[in-house]
Amino acid sequence: MAHLHFKHIQKQYSSTDGPVIKDFNMEVEDGEFIVLVGPSGCGKSTMLKMIAGLEDVTAGEFFMNGTKMNSIPSKDRNISMVFQNYALYPHMTVFDNIAFGLKIKKTSKQDIKEKVEDAAAVLGLTDYLHRKPQSLSGGQRQRTALGRAIVRDADLLLMDEPLSNLDAMLRIKMRKEIIQLHKRLKTTTIYVTHDQTEALTMASRIAVMNQGEMMQTGTPQAVYKSPENLFTAKFIGSPAMNIFEVFFDGSELIIGSSQIPISKSAQQMLAEQGYTQQKIYFGIRPENIHPGSLHAESFNIKVRVSELLGSEYLIDGDFEGFDIGIKANTPLQPGDNLAVSFDMSHAHYFDLNSEQRIDHF
Repeated sequence: MAHLHFKHIQKQYSSTDGPVIKDFNMEVEDGEFIVLVGPSGCGKSTMLKMIAGLEDVTAGEFFMNGTKMNSIPSKDRNISMVFQNYALYPHMTVFDNIAFGLKIKKTSKQDIKEKVEDAAAVLGLTDYLHRKPQSLSGGQRQRTALGRAIVRDADLLLMDEPLSNLDAMLRIKMRKEIIQLHKRLKTTTIYVTHDQTEALTMASRIAVMNQGEMMQTGTPQAVYKSPENLFTAKFIGSPAMNIFEVFFDGSELIIGSSQIPISKSAQQMLAEQGYTQQKIYFGIRPENIHPGSLHAESFNIKVRVSELLGSEYLIDGDFEGFDIGIKANTPLQPGDNLAVSFDMSHAHYFDLNSEQRIDHF
């Protein structure tokens, strides 16, 4: 089991460079599946390496099961890690790759045999134990790396973008297998990815990171439905949330020549917080914009591109000089006009300067 507590963690490589991790605070309960998600260079892999003991903590404290881990060597942390490149030994069989950590710990041959065979059965590798990595598919290599991690019965499992080298179909399959494996093992897991789809589908809780800062933590549903800041709103969700700079006149949102009506409760909330006659950001997701006939509360969109997503089309267009993404059931041609209406019960509002969410209403 592993209960983790991170208090004001910072990482800085030199006094001349800014911190890679600025102030990371989080508590992880035993058995959780935490996904650290963010763009390349945001610090998520560095954070994982500090947890593993592969990087020193510059400042702050990291506790596991009540014990301060900052100065404890990596080999004594009882942590397993799965890397992006699998890190398999090419001259060893699948059996020996999975068994490697157990052999280092001087585990008995009988225990090794039982643990490896049990892991192989769970991961569908029983028929491949005699093979070497070069004869395996990408998915089989990834399962081998997972097998090596889980046989150690570690308190904590760390995964650093383990699916990024796989093709799209295999990534989907491996996502499901990792979720099922976690449900079976219930090992506390921290999973790093830049893919927000992986974060939404796999996590019990998401931690969104950007430029070394924690932007938001919460369940996938909470982070998707109630982003606390503009970065999270734009990063989480595919296609991305539409964001517009608008002027609140006290009753409507003004954007170009368009006036967007909002509810009385939204008017009151914005007015009470001093946003009357001020610019704010207004956000709405593509699924909450509905194509239809032109009427009093609809708006005209100029189509740029129509992309087939499978069962529907993603329309990229222009709305009062802003990019807008809309989902539609029929294709449209560049230059076409499309009437749309906004479901304002799903509207999001953000401060123009701080980019923080304006309180819920």
